[in-house]
Amino acid sequence: MENYSQSYSFFGELVNSKNSKFDVFVDIEYDRYDFTILNCKLACKETEAEQFHKFLEEDNGALTVSGRISNEQTIFIEIAYWKRIKLNVVEVEVSQFTIGYSGIIPFVHGKYFVRIVLNDVPAVYIDTVGEMSYLGSISSNRKQEDAISWETELGVFFLADYYDYEKAEIANGKATFRIRRTKFYIEKEFNHSIETDILLKAIEDEIKDILLILSFISRKWVNWYEIKVTIFSEGEDRIVYDLMRRRKSFSREKSIKTQLFHQGVLKVGLFHKLVVEYGKSLCKEMLRRIIIFLLASNERTSIEAKIQAAYSALETITTACCKKIGINEVLEKDRLNIIIDNIKRQLLETFDKNKWDKNKSFDELIAKLSELRRRPFASRLIDVISLSKIEVIDMWHFPKEVVFDDKIRDIIKRRNKLIHSGEIVDINQLYRDLLRIQAISERLLLFLLDCLDMDNLFISSYGDLHSIYELP
Repeated sequence: MENYSQSYSFFGELVNSKNSKFDVFVDIEYDRYDFTILNCKLACKETEAEQFHKFLEEDNGALTVSGRISNEQTIFIEIAYWKRIKLNVVEVEVSQFTIGYSGIIPFVHGKYFVRIVLNDVPAVYIDTVGEMSYLGSISSNRKQEDAISWETELGVFFLADYYDYEKAEIANGKATFRIRRTKFYIEKEFNHSIETDILLKAIEDEIKDILLILSFISRKWVNWYEIKVTIFSEGEDRIVYDLMRRRKSFSREKSIKTQLFHQGVLKVGLFHKLVVEYGKSLCKEMLRRIIIFLLASNERTSIEAKIQAAYSALETITTACCKKIGINEVLEKDRLNIIIDNIKRQLLETFDKNKWDKNKSFDELIAKLSELRRRPFASRLIDVISLSKIEVIDMWHFPKEVVFDDKIRDIIKRRNKLIHSGEIVDINQLYRDLLRIQAISERLLLFLLDCLDMDNLFISSYGDLHSIYELP
């Protein structure tokens, strides 16, 4: 790819968390299409190097730099950490930076457009052309009805793969390239006062849940790395204000598995329903953790690390489903307390409590009794699968003599060996367990979101699972 770098140099004010300030010269550079590139250096006068060093060392809190690159444009940089290059120069890791107009827009009637660029999301692709291809005379314009769309308080959202066009050279000739990027577009007319910082925060808050659902569907982390806002007034003499927020992203790897759903299914209401159901769920925080565990189980790492994350997803989703379905514990709390009191009384009558207390074993035994209320994990999981009616027929090849409950109990036994006993478990068996646990967890999550329809799944979404269909 060609170099599409953009850089700014300016005099700025460095501020730490104690609100102390120091004048610096700033160089910041990023690539418009490569979201892993975001470099920034700060420098001071050589004669102020010692004071600069003391300023950086006096507070380990967050640092910010602000400055002005034109009469209308300010820049604000948020810094995660720094490392010294020379006595008077440091390289900083930028969390994010915002450039453009900052403050209250000086008109109350107009329209704004928002463009949010994401890392690669094949699940929302309208077609299957490569990420970057020679354009020639071909044009590729998206129609609004082709995208996944829904309405929010911020305006109408459109989500799809869109193209940017850049001039380049091939051999001795000129060419135009189109570069595919996944984007949100938002547009809305307004008739009230707008403050840019508040609008940007509202946009970030609005897309948090959306990005999590996109990550679940894509089976990999989906993040934004650029937000651009254009605000203009009504009438012939338009006043236009632009601002951009940019941050570094490290999610360049493609998913090792295909997405759960195809774009054609998502755009007819399924995607919006997933977002809405997640947003109003009473166990929203548990669902968030489940998705995080599932994403971790799909990352490129060791099979042991993957399956540990998958086990966590399975346990959390089982607990959430028990609450929704109404699967109760073995004993009610009041009845269990009666049993514990009786056992405690008998123990005290039989043993010398002073001898018990020397190693705290008496209190530990009593505390352990409270676990009798909870049903075994395997039993709860079997009931959840049965009552939720998720399909498992594509996970095993069942001879007549094989019982599904036994298969689930075998998975849990291997889990207990790996986690609690530290025993070595056959790596091939762990891989088969991983695929089945991921499938069970994903389908139970769709059940909780009231979106469990196997006909909606992407045709190859469980290709790896079907590859072990004949295995025990």
